[in-house]
Amino acid sequence: MKLLIGGSSSKYFHLKEFSEYLTNKNIETLLVHDIDYVNGFPSRNYSQWFVPKNKFKELIHLIS
Repeated sequence: MKLLIGGSSSKYFHLKEFSEYLTNKNIETLLVHDIDYVNGFPSRNYSQWFVPKNKFKELIHLIS
């Protein structure tokens, strides 16, 4: 099983521990900072809420 985990830098430490726990249980994880893939939510400019498709596709390719 593979799992993609994204979170803010303030929660990253806890998510890293969780990711390590899952790895010990034979679950492959990829932990990323949300700011790298989400822009300015809840900004009023909703066209910038999500990253360009090519950056997201690269992320999916890393986990697959």
